[in-house]
Amino acid sequence: MSEDLTALCVDCGVETLPLDEGRAEWYHVNDDVWAATGLGPDDGCLCIGCLEARIGRVLTSADFSDAPLNNLSIADDSKAWSWRTPRLIDRIGGAS
Repeated sequence: MSEDLTALCVDCGVETLPLDEGRAEWYHVNDDVWAATGLGPDDGCLCIGCLEARIGRVLTSADFSDAPLNNLSIADDSKAWSWRTPRLIDRIGGAS
């Protein structure tokens, strides 16, 4: 993977946007959820597990914005973010 394409979780260092299927945790949560992490909008990325640890609870579908990358019907191999982990799919598609 190119060093220019890294999107490492600022807490655990896992790549949130890897260039292989089934491993991406690239998403957009609502501003209040992100603010609860203590990070600013330009402070980096968090994997789902680290975001949940920071806010002290499991994410629900209501926590995610209506950004296209959160749309589970989009599964386009040309978009690495659509290669979502089962954990991300569970959170986005779960009950609010």
